[in-house]
Amino acid sequence: MLRRSPEKSLTLFQIADDWSREIQPARSLDELLNELVTAWWRGELHAGNGPTRLKLLRALFKTGRAEIPFWVKGDDAPQTSWELADGGVEVLLVPVLPIPSTQPEAWTDEECGAAYEAIAEHWRDGCFDLISPLVSGGISFFEPSFAQWITACGHTPPEFWRRPQSNVLSPAPAPAVASGLLQPPKLPSRQRGPAPVKFTRVKAAMYEEAKSGKMNIQELMSVSEDALSARHGVSRDTIRKARNAILAEIVGD
Repeated sequence: MLRRSPEKSLTLFQIADDWSREIQPARSLDELLNELVTAWWRGELHAGNGPTRLKLLRALFKTGRAEIPFWVKGDDAPQTSWELADGGVEVLLVPVLPIPSTQPEAWTDEECGAAYEAIAEHWRDGCFDLISPLVSGGISFFEPSFAQWITACGHTPPEFWRRPQSNVLSPAPAPAVASGLLQPPKLPSRQRGPAPVKFTRVKAAMYEEAKSGKMNIQELMSVSEDALSARHGVSRDTIRKARNAILAEIVGD
């Protein structure tokens, strides 16, 4: 069975992937990922690293207003349905996000609770692909936070990210000789591998494309990992890491 170190943080995607291998009754990676993401937007699951809910909501407001309607509380609510000439009705399928003002830098978490809830409620509908890579691959969690959420939800704690049981038999004491305890053999020092040249190169190339406008942020977020992998000649894992790092930097600007 796959065993993760409790000291290491994992992204939502990694948690869902590992958890889907052992949960019973079986559930898909996507189902578990949606549950985890929803819990994070509702403040039930607390991240250790990565962009905050507030930072991602601000990014949505700045870059996604053409696709997602925002509503300042107190103003007239945006139109969500239209009558058609043939008597039918066209309905807006994306949620309206309530915000405290049109000045995102002045927003607080408390003021944006309703927007977070709207995003959580509609996350499964695919309305927020613009920030989906940052949420699933750019936010990481430590084991205590995940364990606390698992317990609160009533799920059976998975095995992939837990410490070994304390009742494991202790190893026998080391043998001794007349001159004293035997010393453990010295292991050869581990050689450090080469620097991640491919990651650095691809990140720099993708970042330059995003900053120069050759590929805008919406395109960078939506283009498939396979397409980027073929374009830059590296693995999808390298592409995923580079894109998440770039998007985190752009959102933080």
